[in-house]
Amino acid sequence: MIAIKINKLSRISDFVRRSTMHQTLRIVAALAVSLFLFGEVSAQNSRHLPAEPQTDVQAVERANPQPSTPIVTATASSRAVRYVSVGEVRQTRLQVFSADGVQVFDSDFKLGNLVAWHLQDQQGQPVATGTYLFLVSVKDFNDNLTQKFGTATLEQEQVYLEQGGRDALSQAQSSALEVNRETKAITPVDRVGVAALNSATSVASVNSKPEVSATTAQPTSKSAATQQSSAPTTDALSGTGTQYNLAKWMDNVGTLGNSNIYEDLSGKVGIGTTTPQTALEVKSSVVGPSGFFVGNYNNNPVAFSEFGLYNDLGIGSRAQFYMRSSTYTGADGASSFNIYTNTVAPINIGTNGVPRLRIEAGGNVGIGTTTPSTNLEVRANSPNSGGFFVGNVNNNPFAFSEFGLYNDLGPAGRAQFYMRSSTYNGPDGASSFNIYTNTASPINLGTAGTLRMKIDGSGRVGIGTNSPTAKLDVAGDMNVTGNAVVAGNIAAKYQDVAEWVPSREQLKAGTVVVLDTEQTNAVISSHRAYDTHVAGVVSAQPGVILGQGGDGKVLVATTGRVKVKVDATRSPIRVGDLLVTSNREGVAMRSLPVRAGRTWMHRPGTIIGKALEPLAVGTGEILVLLSLQ
Repeated sequence: MIAIKINKLSRISDFVRRSTMHQTLRIVAALAVSLFLFGEVSAQNSRHLPAEPQTDVQAVERANPQPSTPIVTATASSRAVRYVSVGEVRQTRLQVFSADGVQVFDSDFKLGNLVAWHLQDQQGQPVATGTYLFLVSVKDFNDNLTQKFGTATLEQEQVYLEQGGRDALSQAQSSALEVNRETKAITPVDRVGVAALNSATSVASVNSKPEVSATTAQPTSKSAATQQSSAPTTDALSGTGTQYNLAKWMDNVGTLGNSNIYEDLSGKVGIGTTTPQTALEVKSSVVGPSGFFVGNYNNNPVAFSEFGLYNDLGIGSRAQFYMRSSTYTGADGASSFNIYTNTVAPINIGTNGVPRLRIEAGGNVGIGTTTPSTNLEVRANSPNSGGFFVGNVNNNPFAFSEFGLYNDLGPAGRAQFYMRSSTYNGPDGASSFNIYTNTASPINLGTAGTLRMKIDGSGRVGIGTNSPTAKLDVAGDMNVTGNAVVAGNIAAKYQDVAEWVPSREQLKAGTVVVLDTEQTNAVISSHRAYDTHVAGVVSAQPGVILGQGGDGKVLVATTGRVKVKVDATRSPIRVGDLLVTSNREGVAMRSLPVRAGRTWMHRPGTIIGKALEPLAVGTGEILVLLSLQ
């Protein structure tokens, strides 16, 4: 029949070629031939396809044609179920649900068209026997989603796959299927099958792995799937392969065979090896470069045996990044980590198109320079701005034999930071730690771009000041934990001596205080004239502080010069007048003498001190020389 139709086609074609009709008629005739041929071929193919029951979903799809969707095939063995999607596939996801609707496995979306379930839950533990719902979700390159389902029954170390319909699912599985539905309709998988031993496998070949045949069918019951395991049948897919090897298409007509990728039971993947020792192991049996490469390969005599990244610019100019080499094992043996060039070309590492680190062919390393003259040289981008050296500096009278940092302003102006010098050992010997300048230039230390400590050319140390005037000049507070021994004099800017004393009041500087008769070792502000309990004056900035401060304490000056609150309302205060407490809280006044017999005298135990400044009227603060009497 096919021959007859081919003859018909030939006569029609001859007729068209002999025709002298207008070009439009030729086009119409060619179109008619194409339609006729398509119809005949479709009819032939339909005779060989098994009849499938038409579901409601399929009827809707035939009434409303949609773009082609991937064909999903599920293939089972005693150890795993593999799902392959044929068509325009970018990502694949597999979800597995137990009979009670609980999700036991979710692969998430992964690149590629193959996903496997090793009959384990999400934690890697084997699942119990029973019937499981599997849902395969496939995305194409336009993110169009297709979802298909089926069941896998685990029974006595056997796996039975069924396309089935929703009637084969438990109520909980049906609910889980609906909850995870992300498309208008979820249809059964297109094909299911088993991976069975091929009859051509030689039992006597003990060292060889048995071949398996990837077979597909549409069993409607467990018994049909069981029967397939002993008598495999084929449909659109055929071919043989080795257990645990990933299958690949051997041609364009649906033949499957072994790829070079192997996955063992523990999940280790080998490319070029069936005995992977790590999660991913890549090997090659070819002579020459092998392993994993990014770049172009062209007869490189230095063969990488395990791992390499390189750019092949021709023999002799290849930059290499590898772990092991069959012909060059590196300075520390075959297992060392090596980055090499095969010629005298340098290695450059840079950013923004500019070299930042350079390893010269001779071994010198430069950071910030492309012409390093020492084993390691560090320079800034501008001249005379700084550097870092390990090793000897040429023609330097203060040669560093081990470690040096300097700012090169010429031989006489170089600031040095070094551990040891071959010609200058420092005051404590060759092994001492030294920081020096060769001139009277200072040494500055700072943080956040601010100077914190300075050693000037004469040896004066300033902390918090850029111009120290003493051997140690501190601009700010100084805390000494321990004893401070002074062989000379203590010179204080402020001229009073105060100590920390407890007080239940918040007292301001200049306040006159008296002893608190309700507490021990405490003071309060004065409030009675000529009080013999007077204890001193609160000081703002004492020259010398005694005791330990804290909450609930005030600094009370008892000697020296200090500002005091005074009241000249009753009597003006003149320089030299004695001062006592007044009726105003915390305020002093002029002491008026009393007559005792023929002698005028001031009341003992009431005197605060002598006024060093006058106050004619009103109230204010004056400088007082404290002298409690």
